[in-house]
Amino acid sequence: MAGPTTVNAAIMREREREVFQIAKGIDELSQLFKSISTMVIEQGTILDRIDYNMDNVVMKTEGGV
Repeated sequence: MAGPTTVNAAIMREREREVFQIAKGIDELSQLFKSISTMVIEQGTILDRIDYNMDNVVMKTEGGV
């Protein structure tokens, strides 16, 4: 029969394992947010470039008319 000390040690190990899993999940989530942030910045740059090119098209078209 397991004594209170053995039961407490098992509970502590289980909690430690769960805390480790939570920390690992938080780290993975952090990496995902960093990746998403990079993608959003890159897409914003592409949209700015498209907007800039469209403005140039409008000005050159008006100048050609």
